[in-house]
Amino acid sequence: MRDIALHWHGTIVMSMAFSVLDASVVIGRRDPQHLTGPRIVIGALRGSRGEGPALRALSHASQRLRPSALLVLAAQALTATWNLAPPLAVMGASHVSARLASIRGERAMNYDTT
Repeated sequence: MRDIALHWHGTIVMSMAFSVLDASVVIGRRDPQHLTGPRIVIGALRGSRGEGPALRALSHASQRLRPSALLVLAAQALTATWNLAPPLAVMGASHVSARLASIRGERAMNYDTT
């Protein structure tokens, strides 16, 4: 497991956990696209507690680009640099913390639907 941290004025405001795994292990054999080969697999995007104002300032400074989008762009840049196929992400409903978050009533970023 690797981690990319997004810093703003010396403070970590958001981080992204990821691994490089073979796509067939992640997706399984029943996938219609038969994705194979090593890929970056994004496991979690999480903000640091109490850093809401810093996240807003960072978003404003980056032309309103969301900090989470900056981290995904970093994963895409690593993908291109390492000559890997496009990154994958864990579906929100399948994430290990999905049930716990729903019990707590927490809001989470969801990229599963458009």
